[in-house]
Amino acid sequence: MFDGSRRGGIGRRARLESEYRDKCEGSNPSGGTDGSHFRRLTVARKRADVQRLIDQRDQLLKEIEALRNKVAGIEMAITLLDGEDTAAPGSSRRSVKAVVLDLLKEVGTTGLSATNAVEMAHRRGITLHSGSVGSTLSRLKGMGTVVLQGNRYVLADYASKAETRPANVQPLWPNAQP
Repeated sequence: MFDGSRRGGIGRRARLESEYRDKCEGSNPSGGTDGSHFRRLTVARKRADVQRLIDQRDQLLKEIEALRNKVAGIEMAITLLDGEDTAAPGSSRRSVKAVVLDLLKEVGTTGLSATNAVEMAHRRGITLHSGSVGSTLSRLKGMGTVVLQGNRYVLADYASKAETRPANVQPLWPNAQP
């Protein structure tokens, strides 16, 4: 007795495919039901999906560029409001020493290397050269204005604060340099 179950008959998927082939026979201009129609739809759908993703990526790149321009504008405004406009023609330029001392005050006990100073100044629109900064830091050290702690220079006032801590507080990494 045939009750439509899988035992003794064809599976549901095979039955549906067979019924579909029977209905579609002759509808394909090539006369076959080899599935090429479905492959073309799948390829076309993939191409459309890829194009949509490319369009989204391009839009995001435009938005990123717009945000970068906004950040640059804000940084320029900060520089102008801080009175550090060194790009204006005929204006007096701040000395490397003054800029380095300002940066040292800003970083506090963290300290500053010549490379960090150049990067921070660049973000403010000030051009410094690492050789000049290194030389200035070395002279400031010789004058006793800064102290070298590890590979960073710290203002002498901040260095004493960084070195003092309560007796019951131990450093997390005793061998690490600050």
